[in-house]
Amino acid sequence: MIGAASSMTGEWEADYRVRIRGLPVHTAVDDLHHAIREAAAAYGCLHAARTLRQKLPALSPAQAIEYAQGLADGEAPAHLVAVATEELVKPLNPVRAVETVRHGTPPSPPD
Repeated sequence: MIGAASSMTGEWEADYRVRIRGLPVHTAVDDLHHAIREAAAAYGCLHAARTLRQKLPALSPAQAIEYAQGLADGEAPAHLVAVATEELVKPLNPVRAVETVRHGTPPSPPD
């Protein structure tokens, strides 16, 4: 079921893709990795590092080069992926993250 808030914000689309279609969750970090891999393949790691610094100014030049080289060779260093995730991925809506601790039960009739 699509809630009113999800309908207005468009968040229902991602939920539909994951729960109904079974597609993997695609984040801004995935888009970044795709762009950096393409830049590294086409123009080299230095250009990819510059592109990375434009998208993530929190990284130092040395970190950007390490990140770009890691992506070009296979996997990016985990500590730098954590920085990218913190910068690019929006935090979850705290209301939607609430879990019910106790299921509601109907009250028992008085004796």
